[in-house]
Amino acid sequence: MSRPDRRDPQRQQPLVDGERLSDPTLSTRDCADYLGVSTDFVVGEIQDGRLVAKVLERPGLRKIYRVSRTELDAYVVRYGWKPAKGAAV
Repeated sequence: MSRPDRRDPQRQQPLVDGERLSDPTLSTRDCADYLGVSTDFVVGEIQDGRLVAKVLERPGLRKIYRVSRTELDAYVVRYGWKPAKGAAV
């Protein structure tokens, strides 16, 4: 059964760059595949401050980096990267 109130514009969430705000962030592997580089390169770009990422630190474990799609798109434009052949994020 359809619920007509689900299409109420007052209840819909805003979209950013055509994606929902709640969309998951990208891993370094996702970014590396998109750019056609290694994950070590992506981590280096994050550590050097050229690519903005959230850092999840867990005691006794390695750091986890998460990049938003908006930040990856800004990085691609800023440095003139072209997506790797066949890459999709």
